[in-house]
Amino acid sequence: MQIGTIDAQLIRLCRRHDLMLLSADGDFRSARAQVAFRLWSAV
Repeated sequence: MQIGTIDAQLIRLCRRHDLMLLSADGDFRSARAQVAFRLWSAV
């Protein structure tokens, strides 16, 4: 799976500032298998 540029930037910002990402987008759930970050999924 390839992470899109904008998605990767959002993940990077959340990791750097220790923030939780709120999203209903399934791409972020898939990205969590590759990159550790805090995700609150609305689904």
